[in-house]
Amino acid sequence: MKINLTFICFLFLSNFLIGQPLHCDGTRYLDQVFDEVTETLNIKFGENTTVSGVTKELMVDVFEPTADGVTERPFLLLLHGGAYVGGEKESLHDICRNYAKRGYVAATMSYRLFDGPLIPLPDSTALIEVVIQSVEDAYAGLRFFIDDAQNDNTFGVDTDMIFIGGVSAGGITAIHTAYMDENDDVPDFMTEFIDPVFGLGGNSNDLTDIDPVVKGVLNFSGAIYNTSWMDADDEPIFSAHDDGDNVVPYGIGFATPFFGIPLVSLQGSQAIEARATELEVPNVLVTFENSLGHVSYFNNLSSDNATEVFTSSSVFLEGIVCEGISSTDSALELETFKAFPNPGVDQIQIQFDDAIGLELIEVYNQFGQLVSQIYPNEGSSIISKSDIGNGLFIVRGKNKASMEIISPIKIIMH
Repeated sequence: MKINLTFICFLFLSNFLIGQPLHCDGTRYLDQVFDEVTETLNIKFGENTTVSGVTKELMVDVFEPTADGVTERPFLLLLHGGAYVGGEKESLHDICRNYAKRGYVAATMSYRLFDGPLIPLPDSTALIEVVIQSVEDAYAGLRFFIDDAQNDNTFGVDTDMIFIGGVSAGGITAIHTAYMDENDDVPDFMTEFIDPVFGLGGNSNDLTDIDPVVKGVLNFSGAIYNTSWMDADDEPIFSAHDDGDNVVPYGIGFATPFFGIPLVSLQGSQAIEARATELEVPNVLVTFENSLGHVSYFNNLSSDNATEVFTSSSVFLEGIVCEGISSTDSALELETFKAFPNPGVDQIQIQFDDAIGLELIEVYNQFGQLVSQIYPNEGSSIISKSDIGNGLFIVRGKNKASMEIISPIKIIMH
């Protein structure tokens, strides 16, 4: 497994820092700080007509941290996989619960699928039509929660912190919802499926006057039709992908959801990462190397691979929610403790104010294991990749009496 991170620097501060939300305490949004989740299932948010002319009701399930004192929380809308011919929102319930326990409002929704005959297999044009329909439905889902937040705010959603994501086909829909614009160079065989009145936003509900804005994308083994549709002002994106994915290409190739038959040319997470890097759009790519599986990391949500994806994506989200994204080229201004460049390639420099009396720096991996102890030099110290390896780490500083004297920060070495 390999992690590539470009133009992202995550800074974890306690809530006394000016400009940080009070709920950004360096733990919430990163760890599962809630034991219980409140679930509200099968809420209708819209309806529309499928490719075969059937009216489909669109439903969403919502997961919130129980007994949460924060009244406006970041919102994450997730879409299920299933090659646009199957799958169900219930398959993402456990993933939604994982993020809800970290302090998010997480939801998973249904969307229109291909409901025509499967023999012979649907061609690429039919699948593209369904993708456009799913984007319309995703817009409707986002509008539903924005409208609710602007009125009763039943679910305690912060409309300034809305994220969209998905698994496999759901990832494809999420990416196109975020990045596909009507001024992109969209081929004619696609534009014929775009609503001539309501555009890509469609009219899967009647809240068409709301224009959703998302702050970031979670891409779990999804892809985009053309990375040229990505722009320099587009949203940050987190991706996870098997490098030998046999269904959705990791790089550039064909989607092969049915018996290995190539259907639609797509550009996967590796191509997305390259384009985002070119545009200086903040991005993270977690690659599972030498893996021929498709979304293999979610086969077992208790596995180390799933833990890595949940942890890395939570770091990504928290960096946006708590305004922790910065250039890797600049030191992060903290009066007492800072790390840069972060993420680092070979080493990360820790700088601190001598007045805090720092005697010991401890580095822990994501599983809480102590991997390095450093006795700092005057004013700065170096954490080396050769000592700790790759991954996500927690850095703690202690004084002579072994008391923790700074808020811990998290670093990423890759």
